[in-house]
Amino acid sequence: RDKRPSGRSIRHLSDREPVARADKSRRSSRYMDPNPQDDIVTLHAILQANARAFPDRPWLRFEDAAFSYAEGDALTDRLASGLLQRGIKPGDRVALLFTNSPALVFCYFACFKIGAVAVPLNTRFQVPELAYALNHCGAKILIGQDDLCAPLMSQRATLVHLDQIFVAGDDLAGTERFDDLERAPVTLPLVEATALAVVLYTSGTTAKPKGVMHSHATLRRQNAN
Repeated sequence: RDKRPSGRSIRHLSDREPVARADKSRRSSRYMDPNPQDDIVTLHAILQANARAFPDRPWLRFEDAAFSYAEGDALTDRLASGLLQRGIKPGDRVALLFTNSPALVFCYFACFKIGAVAVPLNTRFQVPELAYALNHCGAKILIGQDDLCAPLMSQRATLVHLDQIFVAGDDLAGTERFDDLERAPVTLPLVEATALAVVLYTSGTTAKPKGVMHSHATLRRQNAN
């Protein structure tokens, strides 16, 4: 059974109606980077700028779910506020264990908004590789799908930095629900474009996985290219 957390499986996303596709004449203006050559702009600032300029235009589509810029900005504000209230600070590592889904994108931007570092984990990693990556990066919190996180619970005691686990989907002993992570928006910290944004782990085919670090600025330059 496909247990990917689509928009339909998360409480706040369950009542969305699909947004009609924009016609070709509008597609070029559906996305705005405030200044593609400006390395002082963060990734979440791009979402915020588009939420102000095009609040009702579609930002994210997945299967039968669609989210406007305004919806995405507001939802990621609530997740970001929840992370802050759970003790996550700028520079803290937040591990993500999802297949492709809206929840993964929302978590990325929630991390960006508070200066936390998103660490997406390879869903093909075996438990020892997942445990290694979690300990290596020093993740304080893990957010993921119930079926992907469940095998890790047997190694919970070895995850020395991990304080909290939130799962989307069915309840899992020793974890909290992803829905409960959202909180009313609070003032978010200032984040510089030079701040570390993500750590991407290599496949570890010939050795242990290695973490590749990217700032907001380097990811924006890659996207521009």
